[in-house]
Amino acid sequence: MGLLSREQCLARWSHPRLREVELITCTYDISRHGYSLEELAALRNVPVALVTGSGDFAYPQDYYEQFESQLKAANVPVESIVIDGAPHWMHLSHQDEYVRLSSIR
Repeated sequence: MGLLSREQCLARWSHPRLREVELITCTYDISRHGYSLEELAALRNVPVALVTGSGDFAYPQDYYEQFESQLKAANVPVESIVIDGAPHWMHLSHQDEYVRLSSIR
């Protein structure tokens, strides 16, 4: 897979779509925020699997541990699963393991 030129990028992601790309990449990561226990409690009837990779650069392990604690405090059924060595985009690099571990139990 080759690199795209600036012209190709602009043709594929015209002005209306550039904002979408910015939102799902830069803005999302920059403006992460926590949720109240009341907001998290809305998930109490939904089993949650936090599937992470030990090599995730976007969300460190302590982020997941804190989030798991918050979910438990809100009485949300949660299970943490760490895929050893998997990066942030683990669904691409560790696809078989990711699918097997993140399947509804």
